[in-house]
Amino acid sequence: MIQEAWLRGAHLTLIVTYFDWRNAYSASDRLVSLQTHRNTFGGVHDDLSNKTVVLMADDGVAVASYTGHAYVSGVSTDRLIAEILYDEPVPPGTFVANRSRRLRGKIGDHLFRLRNESAKKIKSEYVELSVVGFRDYRKRMFPFNIKFILGSSDNREAKLKPPFPITRGFRTAGAVLSANEFQRAYENSDLSAAPWRTDLIPGFLTTLIRNKSSFDPTVGNEIMMIHVDALNRVVECRFETDTPRTLIDSLTVDGNPQNVAYTPWVVGWNSVTAPSVMRTPSPLTLSDSRWEVRLYGAPPDDGAWSILFMGQPRSPPP
Repeated sequence: MIQEAWLRGAHLTLIVTYFDWRNAYSASDRLVSLQTHRNTFGGVHDDLSNKTVVLMADDGVAVASYTGHAYVSGVSTDRLIAEILYDEPVPPGTFVANRSRRLRGKIGDHLFRLRNESAKKIKSEYVELSVVGFRDYRKRMFPFNIKFILGSSDNREAKLKPPFPITRGFRTAGAVLSANEFQRAYENSDLSAAPWRTDLIPGFLTTLIRNKSSFDPTVGNEIMMIHVDALNRVVECRFETDTPRTLIDSLTVDGNPQNVAYTPWVVGWNSVTAPSVMRTPSPLTLSDSRWEVRLYGAPPDDGAWSILFMGQPRSPPP
């Protein structure tokens, strides 16, 4: 049985998504918290845990972020999702794994397999998935924005339906974000004066999550921001932090630790790229014949090293 506290939105990641006919955004915090036997906050387990998977499919691209339990049978939940979508196990410590055969299928096919395969592995854990992106429908790209619970028998949203004539919208998953919280943040943002400016969306989504984290210890400050540009067929992945992060103190220039950024899973037709740690002057680009995914690292200072760690160090299950 799923614990009632999870259903009330307690101890959950906050995911906020936005979409219109050209752009889709997904923002989620990266904090994994512990809970006591009384379902109260039990401290921070990992404040940099990846919770996002980018999928490139035959008919488009999808950004899937989870909220809920961070481990399923001792395996990190994002790895479980990525391996099911990739349809092959990914050895620990892998940066890029290449497939012996091409991964084919539409987004709806992959989500259907994710729903069925996750039901075999998830027992009592609560994992909610938020998926936003674009897919080709009758030779046009249409946005979609769905969410469903992995392992649940009632997953009607997991099957993509013909697109509805919705021009734009926001949606949340996980931690409860009240209408008043949303409205106050919107009225205080530049977006309220210029709602047509989609370049202001990332800042607004970041504000929503950080406002929540200021009084909810189970929501973190570090954010994975994904932007899907359907017109140019580009996906941009950026790590947002208000406190520069370092990987190892010994990695210094003139005695100053070097900041780094973190990347999500990327599942493509021929390969999968695991979450990594980056510090680069230009993005790392992954592409197939239709879409391009850009992974942005922290820009190096003058004289600093460019680094790419193949595989983000992860905290073991508590």
